[in-house]
Parts: sequence; C-alpha cells; structure tokens
Amino acid sequence: MRDILIRMVSKLFEYSIFLAVAGIVIILSVNVFLRYVVHHPFAWAEEISVLFTVWVVLLGAVLVQKRDEHVAITYLFDSFPAKAKRVFMTIINLFICLVLIVHILSGWNLFKLQMKTSMLGVNLPMGLFALAVLTGMAGMVFFTVDSIIQNFKNRSSS
Repeated sequence: MRDILIRMVSKLFEYSIFLAVAGIVIILSVNVFLRYVVHHPFAWAEEISVLFTVWVVLLGAVLVQKRDEHVAITYLFDSFPAKAKRVFMTIINLFICLVLIVHILSGWNLFKLQMKTSMLGVNLPMGLFALAVLTGMAGMVFFTVDSIIQNFKNRSSS
C-alpha cells in the first residue's frame, strides 16, 4: 500500500513538472513568433512562464527530496558506521521536517495575503506563487517522513 501511494504521489509531481515545462516551452515559443513575426506578443506570457518556473523548481525539489539527492558534503558522514549513519539521518530528517513545517506555516500566511492581489498581465491571484511554496514544502515533508519511517524499518530489520 505504501509503495503504491509513494509511486502515485511521485508520478503526480513528475507529470505536473512535465506539464509546467511543456507550458513554458509552448507559451514562450508562441510568444517569440508573435513578437517577431506578428509584432503583437502576449502581455501575460512572461508572468505565466515565471509562475510555471517557480512551480517546476519547487516540485522538482520534492522529487530531489524523495530521492535524497540534495547537494551535501558527505566526507565526514561517509566515515561513520552504518548504525551511526542511520541515527544521524533520522535526526537530520527530523530537523528538515521542522524547518519545512515552519515554512508551511509562514507560507500559509503569505498565501492568504497574496490571494488578495492579482498579477498585472493576467487576472490570476499572486497566491499561486505561495501555493507552489506550500505544495513543495508539503511534498518534501511527505517524502521526508517516509524516509524516517523507512529508516526505522531498516533499523529494526537489521
């Protein structure tokens, strides 16, 4: 059951990233054509592209967190025995969860504030940027908690 849920959530993030990148490519390609051939580009193309880019970055961070592939200097950590590595990874992941939860709480306040304003080129709420932050942080908490659970399962089985 856990594997199915993890796979479904991962695919949701992967497909969302794909759609956002495809949207960026299509919007900017059409806008280049309109700017240089028709001489009337879309006024909203840059705003939507920036919004999609923010979503790609934050959703991509979720997948990087899932795979535990964030940039790290592991020279000292690699010299620890396996049991110490598991303990340190659990502590590190708990701190990561704490920081992410703080970001979610402050992101929620930002979301509520930004929902009252809209982008200039399109009539979409600025809160969509903060929603990307909330979604990214929640996804990272989800996969970090899963990593902690897996760490405990591996510890009890060895």
